[in-house]
Amino acid sequence: MFKSDSAQVFIYLVLICLMFLVLVFFSKDYLFSVVGLVLGDKESQNKFIKPPHLNINPSVDYIALFNTTIGSFIVDLYEQNAPQNVNNFVYLATNYYYKGVRIHRIIPGVLFQSGDRNTLDKDSANDGFGHTGYFIKDEINWNSLDLDTQRKNKLSSLGYKSNQEVTSIPITPLSLVMANAGPNTNSSQFFITFSSVSKDNLKHLQGRFTNIGKVIGGYATIQQINQISVINEKPSIDVYIQDIIIYKK
Repeated sequence: MFKSDSAQVFIYLVLICLMFLVLVFFSKDYLFSVVGLVLGDKESQNKFIKPPHLNINPSVDYIALFNTTIGSFIVDLYEQNAPQNVNNFVYLATNYYYKGVRIHRIIPGVLFQSGDRNTLDKDSANDGFGHTGYFIKDEINWNSLDLDTQRKNKLSSLGYKSNQEVTSIPITPLSLVMANAGPNTNSSQFFITFSSVSKDNLKHLQGRFTNIGKVIGGYATIQQINQISVINEKPSIDVYIQDIIIYKK
């Protein structure tokens, strides 16, 4: 009787081990991503499988509170004008993608750029080249931006296209804009234009970058960032995004 019970226990243990190995094999990507989140592994947090489903309600006004190491500022998001890109930004913010990333680029008087998880490592050479692992299409309507024929032809020659399904808001001082590396390559990186940016410096941005929001509070923090000295567009001091909190107005 004792030997029979021992054999059954042994068989059960073997079956449990086999089941565990099968689960590990088929769900290893999920397990590794969870381990990465717990241990803070940058590469595991940096790659997503596919763009998020549309989870925002375009009829609801979304507000983003940016908390940085030198202060906070508030952005009103353009959920009706760029729903897919705002949805992606909200998704990344609420899933802590931006937690701890650094402002890696400043063009004084023009803009500052952030949103790259490559800034979490010690290799500054890869800053500005990171993305989530998927891309969001541009949401830019050239007609609503009142672009002239010459500008439209220039954009077309670069591979950009006008999206007639949305109504775009022009990029102005204090705009929150998705950065890209070419047509339909929006991912996680964004830039914010300074209040002092000139119209001439905004002309080459119109029709090429998706505008997703406007700074409506915390102007002193934006001005502080503008006053940081730079070397080849790299800030002389480190400014980190502690978190981005999304509110519904």
